[in-house]
Amino acid sequence: MTLEGVPGADDIPAVVALHGLAVATSGDYRRFFHHGARRASHTLDPRSGYPVANDIASATVVDARCMPADAHSTAITVLGPEAGLAYAEERDIAARLLLRRAGRLEERVSSAWRALLQ
Repeated sequence: MTLEGVPGADDIPAVVALHGLAVATSGDYRRFFHHGARRASHTLDPRSGYPVANDIASATVVDARCMPADAHSTAITVLGPEAGLAYAEERDIAARLLLRRAGRLEERVSSAWRALLQ
């Protein structure tokens, strides 16, 4: 299965074979708005009540079940790049993040994501 791409991520494709697995992606690449110069997600951070604005374009999670994959991808998006990846590592979650960095997208993955590709 080819994952739906974030606009501008043509050079960072991800192809995942889902045999008995589910995939979920959260992020700001589809539903967002601009607040001044800042891109803001439709996802609200429950800690502040404000839209998530942390440069995560997408957070994709692969899991044995769809509901946990969806919950984890949203949680990682809310937590942000560093805390989100730490959350994934602590829980052995297969996660792939695309971050907005200086006009391009940067990929970061968890150890469990890398293990899926071996």
